[in-house]
Amino acid sequence: MDPADARDFDDALSWRPLPGGACEVGIHIADVAWYVRPDSVLDAEARERATSVYLSGGVVPMLPHALSSDLCSLVPDQPRYAMSVLAEMDARGGVTHYRIAEGLIQSRARLSYEQGQAILDGDAEARRAVPEEIVRGLTEIAALAARLRDRRFKRGALDIDVPETKALVDDEGGVIDVVRRPRLTTMTVIEEFMLLANLLVGEEGERREGPFLYRVHEAPSLTKLATLEQQLGALGLPRLSGSDGVARALGHLLATPVPPERQRLLHTLVLRSLARAQYRETDVGHFGLAARAYSHFTSPIRRYPDLYNHRQVKGWLDAKVGSPRAEDDDATVAAIALSSSGREQRAQEAERESTRVKSLRFVEDRLGEEHAGMITGVVPAGVFIELEDIPVDGFLRVSSWVDDDFRIDEAGVRLVGRRTRRKFSLGDRLTVRLARIDIAARELELALEAPRPGRGTGRVAAGPRRASPRRQSGAGSKGRGKAKSKKRR
Repeated sequence: MDPADARDFDDALSWRPLPGGACEVGIHIADVAWYVRPDSVLDAEARERATSVYLSGGVVPMLPHALSSDLCSLVPDQPRYAMSVLAEMDARGGVTHYRIAEGLIQSRARLSYEQGQAILDGDAEARRAVPEEIVRGLTEIAALAARLRDRRFKRGALDIDVPETKALVDDEGGVIDVVRRPRLTTMTVIEEFMLLANLLVGEEGERREGPFLYRVHEAPSLTKLATLEQQLGALGLPRLSGSDGVARALGHLLATPVPPERQRLLHTLVLRSLARAQYRETDVGHFGLAARAYSHFTSPIRRYPDLYNHRQVKGWLDAKVGSPRAEDDDATVAAIALSSSGREQRAQEAERESTRVKSLRFVEDRLGEEHAGMITGVVPAGVFIELEDIPVDGFLRVSSWVDDDFRIDEAGVRLVGRRTRRKFSLGDRLTVRLARIDIAARELELALEAPRPGRGTGRVAAGPRRASPRRQSGAGSKGRGKAKSKKRR
């Protein structure tokens, strides 16, 4: 299962019952290392790119399309080479035994997340569209995924829910709509089993003590936590509490019942307090997942660290092709980790910029329209507001519309007028108008009232990029990860 508009399919799941109520879940990953050999031109280019870049309506692939979209892609009804993690699981979702194997698989069906969700929801038409064994397998796998998810949160993993914005485009790249991607059960099903495979392979890598790439996520700094606590208090949100450590405290905070609009703000603030995940040649743990020895193994079509780790696994299996190179010392692996982390960050920025441009094009003919929105960022010059009906954010230069001198408060969560004492706080809802759009500068300027002549409002389609207010760290930082549908853990 993948998004409906996915261009490559690098993972598949299988399920079969075992005696005594147990089962085997197969997590099958495209065997890119079969085609992309060490020291080849393909390998050098893949290492340089390090990741595919998924733009709105297009992709800049890490590998040539002939591989990423065809030979390596686990398309239905075609035999494909795969690396598989075969996990025997009990009824409670515990892994009793696992093995890693090379093989040749043939996918029985390709489902979108929405099709899979319809099957799980009992939609009769959706169930008739696929073989009965697929309905049963998906149902059983979904139940196991729910148990894996419960186990993950019990050990201290964080459950952060910040909706992802997606621009829907037509075949010519025109914007059809801009939406917040729903969080479907089928997305969590795939995520849980990809996490499981990454954990099992990572644990094996640590046990073997050979060259390996880990996905690490360090705990938030004391400074970040202090800032978060200050912001929560200033906004009247639940506070950090408990004596079981930082992860447990953040987990309890995220699970605290609050109104939906406040929950979104709470989760965003927690996300902004966290460090950025990265690749490293040594394991220091993954704070967000509350796990040790976590690797990336499940997306070798689009991530070079996964391809590197596949080669190491082949070495464990004593494979004849794609085995690890003896000269891969710590410095080489460290260089791959550093380069891949940097390329990933650059790709995420490009993906955000792409969505931003498409979003602005979607609203460029709506100047003067009135929209409700919520304040998502605060800087000394004004506030960032995300519109409610269209998930695009713009900037409101407060002093242009309210006759006062505004200062940011000590917690960095609100602007306060020195004379009127009027406040603009994170999470506040305002009604604004679309005043000016500059697509080249990625800017949407908002107004508190109808634009008037002399304020420099209007659409700007091109031209030199001018300086715009920058979000500060903490409350002023957008802090959106990525995430594609399979989150970048």
